[in-house]
Amino acid sequence: MNRTGSGHPRETRKEAWAARPGPTPPAALELPGELIANVRVVANRRELLRIIPGAGVAAEIGVAGGDFSAQILAENRPAKLHLIDPWDTARYGEAELARVLSLVELDEEVFELGLRSTIDPSLDGGISEKILDTRIALRERLADPAISKYVELFDPEKYNSNASLAENLMFGTPVGGEFNLEAIANQQYVRFVLRKAGLE
Repeated sequence: MNRTGSGHPRETRKEAWAARPGPTPPAALELPGELIANVRVVANRRELLRIIPGAGVAAEIGVAGGDFSAQILAENRPAKLHLIDPWDTARYGEAELARVLSLVELDEEVFELGLRSTIDPSLDGGISEKILDTRIALRERLADPAISKYVELFDPEKYNSNASLAENLMFGTPVGGEFNLEAIANQQYVRFVLRKAGLE
């Protein structure tokens, strides 16, 4: 049998690839001719901003730190600019995500949201157990006399002066919106308890 230099029988490249072990690659995408009839190649994306019409609707996919977004706004002046980031790609690790959140001043809000979120133990891949272990280790560390005088832990028998009245009453994360901490003062049962305790 005649063979090519690559070691495959003399056959088409597609057939040779299909004969290899592993998944078959996806079919090549074919674009209709009318979509590429007026294609123009530019040296860089800055050059692109000089040839596309201004004051239109634009979208940038892959915003990251927003540097090129600022250039689009300054040079192209779109009427509307959609900024899209594919966060589930390898480009955005936790460090980059934290940097971007800090850049747009949302890091503290996301941190608070995470602290108030709940975890489904059946879906978290062992995170629940790690959090519980961390809480135990942290409590043991805070028991050190050199540290304990600077930290006030939650105690069911005491009022925590570093927490709000709502946080002292709930002593945990509310489930559902009925006891939302921001609106707890309007909850009728809470007001009833406060009246009975002479605190309203």
